[in-house]
Amino acid sequence: MAATLTDEPIKILHKRTGCVLWEGKSLRGANLRGANLYEANLRGADLSGADLCGANLHEADLRGANLSGANLRGANLRGADLYGANLYGANLRWADLYGANLYEANLCGADLCGANLRWANLSGANLYEANLSGAALCRARIDGVIVAKDDIGGPGWILCALTDDEWATIKKERNDGRNTD
Repeated sequence: MAATLTDEPIKILHKRTGCVLWEGKSLRGANLRGANLYEANLRGADLSGADLCGANLHEADLRGANLSGANLRGANLRGADLYGANLYGANLRWADLYGANLYEANLCGADLCGANLRWANLSGANLYEANLSGAALCRARIDGVIVAKDDIGGPGWILCALTDDEWATIKKERNDGRNTD
């Protein structure tokens, strides 16, 4: 059954309270720059080409959403659920994806330069031709990630940005208390 387009406005609702966070005719290419979409329910939404630069999407439900070509530069996506989301060619420079669920997300050609991906779940994600320069991936789940061999270890790629205390703890766990200095 084909979907029917109406003149009714689209509403973005808070996932727990049901309060309207945004209302408009279409989310495709929408200007949501700096919008507060905290805990928004955007499951399956078409946000392709949308400008979400600096938007607050903390803990938003974006499962299966189409964010291809979207501008998410500097956006707060902490704890967001992007399971199976399409982020093909999206701009995620300096985005905060700490603890985000990107399981099986399509990040092919996405720009993740300087992004915070600490504790993120990238299992099964497609990172082919993604720019990960300066991205922090410490403690991120990366099993089954699809990448081209040239994407690993490129200039400026940070696998782990640890404090001295975090590094000391890891050394202690890894070496079972033996001094390795």
